[in-house]
Amino acid sequence: MPVVLALFTVLAAWPAFGAIQVDSVSSAQGSSATGLTWSHTVGTGADRVLVVGVTTRQGSRAVTDITYAGLPLVLVGTQTDGLNVVRMSLFILAAPPSGTADIVFNLSGRANVAAGAVSFTGVDQASPVAGFVSAGGSSPLGSVVVAGALGEVVVDTAAVQGNALPIVPGGGQTQLWNLGTGIVGNDIIAGGSTSPGAASVTMSWSLGSARPWALGAARLRPVHVIPDALIKLGSEAASAYLSDNVYENPAATQVKSAAVMSGATAVYGVRFENDGNVTGNIRVAGTAGGAGFTVQYLDETSTDRTAAVTGAGYVIAALPPGGSRDWTLRVTPSGAPTPVSGGTSYPVFVTAVSVADPTLSDQVEAVTSSISANLTMVKGADKANARPGEDVTYSIVVSNGTGLTSASTIVVTEPVPANTGFKMGSATFASGTSTLAAAISFSNDNAATWAYSPASGGCGAPPGYDYCATHVRWTMVGSMPTGTSFTIGVAVQIR
Repeated sequence: MPVVLALFTVLAAWPAFGAIQVDSVSSAQGSSATGLTWSHTVGTGADRVLVVGVTTRQGSRAVTDITYAGLPLVLVGTQTDGLNVVRMSLFILAAPPSGTADIVFNLSGRANVAAGAVSFTGVDQASPVAGFVSAGGSSPLGSVVVAGALGEVVVDTAAVQGNALPIVPGGGQTQLWNLGTGIVGNDIIAGGSTSPGAASVTMSWSLGSARPWALGAARLRPVHVIPDALIKLGSEAASAYLSDNVYENPAATQVKSAAVMSGATAVYGVRFENDGNVTGNIRVAGTAGGAGFTVQYLDETSTDRTAAVTGAGYVIAALPPGGSRDWTLRVTPSGAPTPVSGGTSYPVFVTAVSVADPTLSDQVEAVTSSISANLTMVKGADKANARPGEDVTYSIVVSNGTGLTSASTIVVTEPVPANTGFKMGSATFASGTSTLAAAISFSNDNAATWAYSPASGGCGAPPGYDYCATHVRWTMVGSMPTGTSFTIGVAVQIR
């Protein structure tokens, strides 16, 4: 029969780690025992697991069987110091019954033994534990590094050979149990602790001096909602969604881009999934309109949720594990009377956040660009300074930016500068690469009408010039492709 030399049971208010909480802790120890029996109380919280760490002074002594309330526990992992001086083993039981019952285990031979039990709530029942990592040696510090994630909890068990030597858990760890047999010269000192999960967690125990040690740790996976946001163009099939099971905030790879003319709408599909293991709520937040762009969010029923999404956020309630909702995102660069300039883009970020655990989120980005024709003009003169009676020739190069739409209905108006006179026959047009033709007209009333025909000597000008003309206009015929240009010119005489 197992022999119990000492028994310690602890029921306390332990700190919570997000969804996972410590329920209760107990521990026991024995000398030259073939096993141990002690009672442990499991609470009534949901999604329970029981974790038991067993340590032996004789490293060759292994646990042959272990139960709680008659239910067998599963071995997570075991480790010795490398020379069979000490051994640790970690066991787990999902869904242990509530109430007080005995933990019972047997060993392959007699050993000084110490063990601790911890029950938790809020742990994934289908896959409660993962990532067992262990190490052993003889040094003043034992440690292992566990790769995990936020929301998880790392639990460990340490076994140390020592003569009443205290062991101390590392910073950031919460000690749950720590005891030794107290037999000088043949001691086993053991402890267990937890630490919040992260991308990298170091679990360590300081021994005070170099002693044989064995340490093992594993991750407990929480019951939680894991938001997964995906994005595609409205015209794409579902297979184009970026990206399933990718979680990033801010968005880096989950980005879709679309280019439309001002007044037209870029349409995106945004899917929100619950990749977690429990039904829960996901809050959707997104960028509002601005800089000449309007943004609209439509849910799976085509109901407009823009005000909520761009305000406090819209909550998708009670989304089951594996469930999803397909939304539509519409982004429109303004049209008439003031179109958004071609080449201007506007990023919209859509973020899905777990309401229960805001550290869990995912984000996608939609980048919408206006490709409306965006004409630029570069004006030059053949001289920087001129005296009265001299001519100045102006040239204007008009270009349509690369990557934009074709431009049509183009009209260029150029005033005749004050104190100058229009030079007869100097209004020119060179189509360049534009494929356009041009009709040239003139005004003598500051562009109010365009029926004037310049005349040599008009309004008292010298021969070959006209002082009556106030403006020259070039009305283009045809459509100007993207990335092309044309040139117009006019000459005047300084009065």
